[in-house]
Amino acid sequence: GGFIEFTFWGLRENTIHTQIGHIQLHQEGYAERGAAAPANYLIENFPSLQALLLNIPHVTVVTARLTFAGLISTGEQTLTCKATGVLPQSEEELSTFETLIAGQPLSQGPPDGGIVGTELAKALGRKVGDPLTVLTTTLDGTINATDFQLAGIGQTGSLEYDSVFVKLPLPMVQRLLNTTK
Repeated sequence: GGFIEFTFWGLRENTIHTQIGHIQLHQEGYAERGAAAPANYLIENFPSLQALLLNIPHVTVVTARLTFAGLISTGEQTLTCKATGVLPQSEEELSTFETLIAGQPLSQGPPDGGIVGTELAKALGRKVGDPLTVLTTTLDGTINATDFQLAGIGQTGSLEYDSVFVKLPLPMVQRLLNTTK
């Protein structure tokens, strides 16, 4: 029983401290209709929402994220990925279960830097400092790509997640997806 309880505790804590935090907020209607049209439910004016939420007792971190599915390429090899735009300064405080095994965090790396999971870095055959390209569609359906420098390689303890995750600065992802939300 203790083993099973610890397993579920670890899964919960790993998910909270590497991917989503304790609470996620979204626009009304996202849960019912967001899968078909996620762009319709992006949060506008995040700074004012952040200020409001930080005034709640015991709230220590409020951050914005923008996630998309795409392709990541070295030029010779292309794989699928789950990329997330993050605010580097608050990401370190949120992602306490993510271990950086090589390189540096986004807040200390180059402005065009990104972090990828260990398994994804291995599959691509890339190391810190190497260039990579992410390809996806913008919110209006146009194909777009951005280049970034591999600033760090991270590990979460989940091989499945480590084989697909990419973290980039939020402004870079907003440009890629053609949105300010």
